[in-house]
Amino acid sequence: MVKRIFEPLPVDVSIKSVNYDLFHRMDAITESPGRYRPLSHKYDTIDRRYKFFEATRVYRMQTYYPLVQLGRSSYSATRRKNLKSKISTGSEMEIDQITTDSEFIKVTRTTINDLSNDLLLTIFAYCHPIDLIHCFSLVCHRWNYLANHSTFFTEVRVLVNDISLKYGSVKSFFHRTSQYLRKLCIDCSVPLPSVDVNALFDICFPNVIHLDIGSFKEMNTTLLTKLSNSFPNVKTLHMERVRQSPGSDNPDEWKKTLEMLFEDGSIFPEVRNFFVGNVSVYSSENDPRLPAYKRPLNLLHIYDGVADIDFSMIRASPWRSTLTELHLGSYIRNDGIEYIGLLHNLKVFSWGLSLYTFDEEFAHIKNLYNLEELRVWFGGQDCNVTPEGLIALFTLPQKEPEKSFPYKLKHLVISNYLEATIDLFRENEQTIFFKYKSLRSCPNLKTLGLPFNDYLPFNDGVMPFIVSNFKRLFFLDLSNFGDHYKDEVWNNLDDRNLPDLRLLILHGNKVSPIEENFWGSLN
Repeated sequence: MVKRIFEPLPVDVSIKSVNYDLFHRMDAITESPGRYRPLSHKYDTIDRRYKFFEATRVYRMQTYYPLVQLGRSSYSATRRKNLKSKISTGSEMEIDQITTDSEFIKVTRTTINDLSNDLLLTIFAYCHPIDLIHCFSLVCHRWNYLANHSTFFTEVRVLVNDISLKYGSVKSFFHRTSQYLRKLCIDCSVPLPSVDVNALFDICFPNVIHLDIGSFKEMNTTLLTKLSNSFPNVKTLHMERVRQSPGSDNPDEWKKTLEMLFEDGSIFPEVRNFFVGNVSVYSSENDPRLPAYKRPLNLLHIYDGVADIDFSMIRASPWRSTLTELHLGSYIRNDGIEYIGLLHNLKVFSWGLSLYTFDEEFAHIKNLYNLEELRVWFGGQDCNVTPEGLIALFTLPQKEPEKSFPYKLKHLVISNYLEATIDLFRENEQTIFFKYKSLRSCPNLKTLGLPFNDYLPFNDGVMPFIVSNFKRLFFLDLSNFGDHYKDEVWNNLDDRNLPDLRLLILHGNKVSPIEENFWGSLN
């Protein structure tokens, strides 16, 4: 691999392909400095936090976006004067804090910037990585030209604030990298709507497939149309915190924006993974609708406002056969569970709040035979699912159990379930719940979460079966068990119990200091 870096390049190879190939290989070189020339073994002991590829990206973020501290959005008003110089590839690069002396620039161009990239790599063999990070020499400045080439910026978080808009750094960055960006997160702290923010999206980003604009607190039809035209090939779209502008003079604008987003197929036409916030304005009690029901989605995440959604529209939705992940952050009407049970290709189902749900309604989850992850937050005393209902749900049929729920289940979280009794975990003549479930019903279970289950009998009920029978368990959440939690269950733990466990959560319990050999048993 390294040999080819230093071989003469054929004449018909384009500069763009040479740079891409070179940068791809340099990733491997910097990941394992002792294995590849020109970086020797003496750099193996360098603290990996100072690896220059990561450091240059951090430096660049602070250069283009003069952010002093995160959190309260304090920004520096210092304006830096940048000089532009041409490197051998013909691309423009920006340099900070270099003297403007014409003779100096002339010398730099002839001695450093005219060197080919393969020769430059040989020179780097004589430079310490820390020097390369901090640009202590002209050679190191050239290194940063190479490391900061536009082709490197494929996954970027951009900060849009008053300062970066004022000095044009965001717009300049977008113009330089628009053809290379693939995953883009835009953190916008500017009040919207804004003419300056809209102007950022006058260009096209044809290769962006992941767009996170969840920080946009306001949205209107004008900005939404601009974003859609700018990012025509987005497949994953985050809009969790987007809401109506509080200063809007048109109360119907937000509703029109949501209708455009959910119903207009020309807006983000390629979206397959959709994350949205509160949809209560779009789907109200007087006009219940199903967001984005015309799109062939793979993932749908709705944070809030799902109580009045008309899930019966799933029957005619293209994502009835394509949806693999459904995340609902709040309460839904019980009649909607029946239609969720029609999503036979669903692999992940997360339900933020189950209220007043009865066994016959909850039983529709049994139809999700491809489900690999189930997360349910029960409503505590406001939940009507009985232990017998859960036992029936998690019991496999004798015939072809691999074609039924929960055979494929790998991750299970049951939170705030107050109806649990010892019968759920105790073997008797009729049922074996967790023991049966671990050995036959869920043979591949890796994650088990039982947080906020204050009424579960811990020491004499749930824990003996978990410790003895969940051999493949990787993650176990036993947080907030209240007074029922007892440390004694860990006293006799040996290598045969929970051999694969890597993460144990006991937050909210009164935990005594645990002996060192216990942590050793958790690997």
